[in-house]
Amino acid sequence: MNKYITLFLIFLSIGGITSCAQQMKSNAVVSGVPDSTYKNVIEIKDKDLVTDGKSFLFDRSIPANIEAPVVFVSAKVPVNLLMHIYPENQRLTVVTPNWKFYDETSGQSNIGEPIASSIIYQLNRENDHVIKDSLVIMGGFPKMEMIEDTPLGENTQKIYLTEHYGSICCPRDPQWDIKPNIDSFISDFEKKHRVKIKDTYLEYTGKEGEKNYYFSLSGLSIELKLKFLVERTALLADQRLNPSGSLPLIFTAVNVLRNDRMRLR
Repeated sequence: MNKYITLFLIFLSIGGITSCAQQMKSNAVVSGVPDSTYKNVIEIKDKDLVTDGKSFLFDRSIPANIEAPVVFVSAKVPVNLLMHIYPENQRLTVVTPNWKFYDETSGQSNIGEPIASSIIYQLNRENDHVIKDSLVIMGGFPKMEMIEDTPLGENTQKIYLTEHYGSICCPRDPQWDIKPNIDSFISDFEKKHRVKIKDTYLEYTGKEGEKNYYFSLSGLSIELKLKFLVERTALLADQRLNPSGSLPLIFTAVNVLRNDRMRLR
């Protein structure tokens, strides 16, 4: 993937190719529910995401004041993708129903209703590696105190995609030569879907044309937001990792604090 592009996505590993290496430190199984309680938990329900049958978009972002986020994904999402949600957080706890256990035991009439089971993943991102510990709970879910999705602060914007452009000349960032360019891509998408993409921010960061684009994708339905992200990513992504855009992707929103250099495109 072009190193000048920050995309809130992950390529699902196929044939040993992943966007970053993964290492399983431990995989413990316990009976009963731990006594500790997770507080300020962000729950991702079915209503908080959209999928096209392959890729996913989580519409909830993590408040900036939560230093050690815990995300409970009650919706059914492939575990491989969950390992890379909210990549801006170096450390992240992800709780999910034990879907593999439910799938394996459902329909087995001799055991009746399967017991509740959940998995806790502790993720630690270091450079290009994701180190994860997992705890399988047989008998229930950890105690969790959920928080509601609250309005953003006055100077905070929910962003779904950020693109970075380096120097225009010295040396020239290859990002400048991608066709169609960002303005043409946006215009074509708007015409094709008869929509208007609003609140895209442009930030100049250097004297040689360096700049960042921040896409809030206001004006689009959540379904069209995912479509925009998938199509833009297919154009930008390293084709060695994602030939023809064939791999599943996951996108998660991030809250960005607007600064004095950021202007509406």
